[in-house]
Amino acid sequence: GAPADVTKTLNDQGFNSLYIEGGAVVQSFLNTDLIDRMFLTRVHTVLGEVTSLFAGVQGALKFSHIQTKSLGDAAIMSEYKRCKA
Repeated sequence: GAPADVTKTLNDQGFNSLYIEGGAVVQSFLNTDLIDRMFLTRVHTVLGEVTSLFAGVQGALKFSHIQTKSLGDAAIMSEYKRCKA
């Protein structure tokens, strides 16, 4: 379903936090401004040609960096919070 409909249905059921994964799904939630906090994990492996996670995002959304931490030798994870006026 549409991001706003999914969010409303889950909120009505008592869920206040969602884990959203996958490029197109993340883009659809960003395009409807429904992401307040974002965790980006970067794996230390060269994958070749990849598509940007943000390629389909329309317009600029401002996030502030909260923290970055190591996930062992294989990856790092950065946390960002949405800045809304």
